[in-house]
Amino acid sequence: DMLFSGVVRSLLRQVLTVTLIATCVVAWNLLFNGWVDFSNVQHAAPLGYRPSLILRLPALPFTLSTSPLGLLLVFRTNACYRRWLDARITWGRIVSASRNLLRQASTWSMAEGDARKLEMEGLASWTWAFSRCLAAYLRGPSADHDLATDLQAALGQDAAARLLSARHRPMFALRELSVCVKNLTMDSKDKTELDKNIIALLEACEVCERIFSAPVPLVYTRHTSRFLTTWILLLPLAFWVSFANSWNQLAVIPSTALSSLFLFGIDELAVQLEEPFSILPLEIICAEIRTSTRELIQESLR
Repeated sequence: DMLFSGVVRSLLRQVLTVTLIATCVVAWNLLFNGWVDFSNVQHAAPLGYRPSLILRLPALPFTLSTSPLGLLLVFRTNACYRRWLDARITWGRIVSASRNLLRQASTWSMAEGDARKLEMEGLASWTWAFSRCLAAYLRGPSADHDLATDLQAALGQDAAARLLSARHRPMFALRELSVCVKNLTMDSKDKTELDKNIIALLEACEVCERIFSAPVPLVYTRHTSRFLTTWILLLPLAFWVSFANSWNQLAVIPSTALSSLFLFGIDELAVQLEEPFSILPLEIICAEIRTSTRELIQESLR
């Protein structure tokens, strides 16, 4: 399963490059250091024994630099994971506020018959429209291909057109949601309680925008990536000394490949977690909001 994971596939080029470098280091050193056949017989170096041309480094610099590199990777991964966790918690609050809004409205509304149905459906549609527009905004322009169709099906042609033409679609949806609450047939104190859920949605929108617009500082990301890349590219030179007792030091090649896979994998995890809205199932969350709010309306209309 590991060979088919998304992280491994995304790192294929980097790992192959490092493995090729390790292979070249081993081949170069065998040309000037000699080699051992399957009968364990030592053969002279094809190009003559020249110790000064053997590519190797002592393990001490790598030992001393392991801790700083590990700290950089841990700090970056933790920062990116915190962004993902904040995004997930925020969308959980959006789901909770959306459900509470419809639950309270369907319970406190004093309208009856078709008027009640019209009020509840409008409230549910604009609640879902907010989450759908926010998800599309966080996904980027590539997520807009189905947005117009979904909004037209839920809101109608005119309302969808006004929403799509708005500069900030989530805010426009919240404004329309406030209008729906204002027009509900219920006590003004109950409307105030409903408005608290709209405020919670607005605050969640602001948190999402902060995460979306303020990534981990680029200077930190670049420094970590450069440190890691340099460290791994030089690693075969240290492995040549460490695996001096292995057969022709061929263990350098798989050891370098595995080390690069796992270390680059940690860096790739941080890259993916840094943009949480690209990996969170926002479409599924929006669909769950729509389903749960419609179920609340159907129960209240019985």
